[in-house]
Amino acid sequence: MLSPSDDSPLLTTANGNPYTYKYLSNYIGKAIDRTNLPFLKYKEQTVRAHTLRHGFAIISAEQGEDVFRIMQALGHKKIETTFIYLERHAARKNHAGHAWKNSRIVNYI
Repeated sequence: MLSPSDDSPLLTTANGNPYTYKYLSNYIGKAIDRTNLPFLKYKEQTVRAHTLRHGFAIISAEQGEDVFRIMQALGHKKIETTFIYLERHAARKNHAGHAWKNSRIVNYI
């Protein structure tokens, strides 16, 4: 079990040194590429580790979490940064196409 006072790195190299965020980000990106998931072919932007942070923010908001708590969880200093993460999601959610009854267009918004 992790102790709240333990500040040692969670992931370390064979030498016991912490991995850099850049190394881990690249590693995760390459792992995502190797999955060959079909939906990745249709994404305009590549899916990377940072995409997971955006996903966390969006899923948290969809589950009704307070934006301030999302901001804290992501480690943002300004709430405006968190709103940037949620802006695209809000645009889709508030799209007029969602008002259309029995329409499949909402699947493409």
